[in-house]
Amino acid sequence: MAISIRLCARLLATGLLGLFAGCGVLSAATQEPSPVKREILALYDGAQEGSAELSRIHRFAELPLNHLGFIVKFRDVGKGLPSLAEREGYRGVITWFAGAIANSDAYLAWANQGSRQNLRYVILGHIGVAPDTANLLVVNRLLS
Repeated sequence: MAISIRLCARLLATGLLGLFAGCGVLSAATQEPSPVKREILALYDGAQEGSAELSRIHRFAELPLNHLGFIVKFRDVGKGLPSLAEREGYRGVITWFAGAIANSDAYLAWANQGSRQNLRYVILGHIGVAPDTANLLVVNRLLS
């Protein structure tokens, strides 16, 4: 009976190891834990929503994200977008704009650059850019 318990424990440990290795928690080469990024960058437009406490992300998405173990960091796009170095510290980006934002071309370039770096991107509501013939390819690349 002791052999079957050990076998079950070994199978469970092997299954969990495979699960976490697929999620990036354990490095496949070294089998050492790596830090898990828990911060989510929440972009909101202060011109449309006022403050972060009044934003849709705070009212409808922050509580579920906190419950899942994430920390939501708010940033007003009107005050500038994070640099590439700042963006690397985040697990992902969430937006929930009411309409097109000011300086939408700079935002679109920034968002496309982040999505090419495998930064998870969640867009709820409006994408923040008014699609037209000039930026349609870039918008489609972001949404793909």
